[in-house]
Amino acid sequence: MTTGTITIRGSVYQGAQRYAKEHNVSLDTFVESIIVKAIGLDMPKRVKKNKFKLKSFEELSPRVRSLIGPGNASKEVEEDINGRNARMEYLEEKYGK
Repeated sequence: MTTGTITIRGSVYQGAQRYAKEHNVSLDTFVESIIVKAIGLDMPKRVKKNKFKLKSFEELSPRVRSLIGPGNASKEVEEDINGRNARMEYLEEKYGK
């Protein structure tokens, strides 16, 4: 990899730094991607992180299942993961419909 130095206005540099920080990329990567796009080269593919997928109770190892214990979620609770239905039932019981 060959390195070099370029001179740009301070306000441009500060704006590029701010943009890179806001988008969680290094300034080098940001500037390189702009230059590559401008001259028509292909950027090397970056490895994408796998998105997290919640496993069902059956997919968990026996050790993890034993740590969860007998309080595992019923089908009804799994469908109401944020507790909206349970909250509404409580409020209806407390205040009526």
